Amino acid sequence: MNHPELSRRAALLAGGGLAAAALIPAPAEAWVPSEAATTAGRVRGIFSGGAHVFKGIPYAASTLATRFAAPAPVTPWRGVRPALQWPAECPQHNPPPTGEVGALFAVNNEYQAPQSEDCLALNIWSPGLADGGKRPVMVWLHGGGFTVGSGSSELYDGTRLAAKGDVVVVTLNHRLNLFGYLYLAELSPGFADSGNAGMLDIIAALRWLRDNIAAFGGDPGNITIFGQSGGGAKVSTLLAMPAAKGLFHKAVVQSGPGVRAIEPADASKITAEVLRRLGLSSRDLGKLATVPTAQLARILAIKGNDAMGQLRLGPVVDGRNLPGHPFDPAAPAISADVPLLIGSTADETTTIFGAGDPTLFSLGWADLAPRLAPFLGPLAADVVREYRAQSPEASPSKLYSLIMADFIMRRGTIEIAERRAALGHAPTFVYWFNKGSPRFGGKYGAPHGIEIPYVFDTVDLARPLLGDGADRYPLAEACSAAWISFARHGSPAVSALPAWRPYTPVDRATMVLDDHSRLAVDLNPAIRGTLAKVPRWVF
Repeated sequence: MNHPELSRRAALLAGGGLAAAALIPAPAEAWVPSEAATTAGRVRGIFSGGAHVFKGIPYAASTLATRFAAPAPVTPWRGVRPALQWPAECPQHNPPPTGEVGALFAVNNEYQAPQSEDCLALNIWSPGLADGGKRPVMVWLHGGGFTVGSGSSELYDGTRLAAKGDVVVVTLNHRLNLFGYLYLAELSPGFADSGNAGMLDIIAALRWLRDNIAAFGGDPGNITIFGQSGGGAKVSTLLAMPAAKGLFHKAVVQSGPGVRAIEPADASKITAEVLRRLGLSSRDLGKLATVPTAQLARILAIKGNDAMGQLRLGPVVDGRNLPGHPFDPAAPAISADVPLLIGSTADETTTIFGAGDPTLFSLGWADLAPRLAPFLGPLAADVVREYRAQSPEASPSKLYSLIMADFIMRRGTIEIAERRAALGHAPTFVYWFNKGSPRFGGKYGAPHGIEIPYVFDTVDLARPLLGDGADRYPLAEACSAAWISFARHGSPAVSALPAWRPYTPVDRATMVLDDHSRLAVDLNPAIRGTLAKVPRWVF
């Protein structure tokens, strides 16, 4: 089942904070035009900072007239299409975080992308065009819990990755929330794809890349999908979708292990609530096409503890596009040959929960089990006992952070790693990001999303979160190099890090990423104790 406050706060953080940082225009400079040919027509971008940059290239047709349907091919154009502006983002209700968390994840709020149902477009950064370079392609899927967010963020700028790693970086927008995941298939066969339309958009983008990325210097035979939070869950889901097989060759899941998707019965409940709020019945599905875009986008604003807060939107196990849960009860065999890099941060929930409850930073031992009980139920005291024995130096607040991070993210991460290891095919590499933020006395530790600027090597754009210290640079160099190496070779092993071997049930090798990175063996055995018995809440 789902925990409403967890879903609400995670969506706001991942969509409105670092994972969807403010959208800003590129700085003014002497731009050199760049052109490339696609199957739909030519596009014109710019060359800047060592990379050819193209923004807003459509990979599928507008969905303005085909709401809830699978994406259609893009309509060809004549002449040269400008590709200089961020594309529209999917309509969404996404208020930015405030207070300390808003300060941590602030970048620049001068520009906001428009919202439109005509949002199926992507952005490309490449060191070379049509030069036979056959560069690895890194396709980023943004966070926001399938509900909010955008691929057009300053912190996702691919210039540094492309230039330093000789890779092609791609970000994209696709349908979210009701536009991408409102499950109508049980009400009408005409909406058979509605519960997974957003995922089908991503697959359409991957098909477009297969057919076009060579013109941008990329290798269609070496595509890596990577994403954080909801983006990690999208990656997890694609690993289990038959239509995605062969469209990507490596995968990275950052703080978003998608072990389970949504059951049709649960998806139908949220559909019924949406129809109720719109004043429609199941016989009025045709009218859904005429509901104003803004009204449909705002219908998901959580109010109190009602049905919309109890359930979440996301991929549905519809038996058509998604045959079963991505990693439950086992890893999908269709992606057994895809190397996987997966991990989480040490303090995932300090910003998700601490933003609204400052008392979490000053807990006493008597407070700990009662504060965990809403999530862990009657097993809370046993979990505390096991974690306290494993980490005797941790304060009550730190232990709360460790337990909740494991409960929400790392448990799923380990389940996926263990189940993939059981397949005995492509390797799985596991990491644990442990370098914390120095801001506000360091009380937030290494929160949800902190690894993103290290992976993109955009740490100078994340000073509000990471501070100004020179200690940011070595880890950014190591992380970005490791992700580039994984995209190129299927292994994150680089000279800047200790030897990194795959995860197996024998030693459970995990790379701890911080100022003194190390390869740990069975980093947290308590996660397989009482915590493993707690019923799962879908994140």
